[in-house]
Amino acid sequence: MGDDRPYDPTLCCEIRDSFEFKLVDEVLRAKKPLFTTCRGTQLLNVATGGTLCMDVPSLGAREGRTQWRHTHVLNDPVHPVEVVPGSLLERAVGGHRLIQTNSAHHCCVDRLGKSTRLVAKATDGVPECIEVEGQPFCLGVQWHPEYTWKTLETDFDLWKSFVEAAAKVKRAR
Repeated sequence: MGDDRPYDPTLCCEIRDSFEFKLVDEVLRAKKPLFTTCRGTQLLNVATGGTLCMDVPSLGAREGRTQWRHTHVLNDPVHPVEVVPGSLLERAVGGHRLIQTNSAHHCCVDRLGKSTRLVAKATDGVPECIEVEGQPFCLGVQWHPEYTWKTLETDFDLWKSFVEAAAKVKRAR
């Protein structure tokens, strides 16, 4: 995955990885909408030729900042994320450029894959969202909006945007 440091192999599942890489490749090739969270975002980046940082705490924080807690908080927002202007993410979250997210990851995107663009970072510098250019809707977030869509409007908007993109593809057939 691009990081040579020792990693707990029990956290990997070869059968699942093989299936999911094929699935992501098919969805991208068919230009169908794709929305990934956490592990799915990491997988999306690797599927497009990118690499992963296997230990978020090793990244440290931006100069003058402290690193946010990035593990084990699913039901509450724990840190802000800066959204790149003009990105699919910005449109998907209703134009917001600073959003709150939950967090539960020890890995994250490192070197970006082909046609993949980093469109959000936590304020401490940790990558939080990628999009794949040339796709009708391909967005990968590092956080878990499936837990907070009822309480965070921006997470609800993410799901709504994905469903709208899928409905648009279905109508175009």
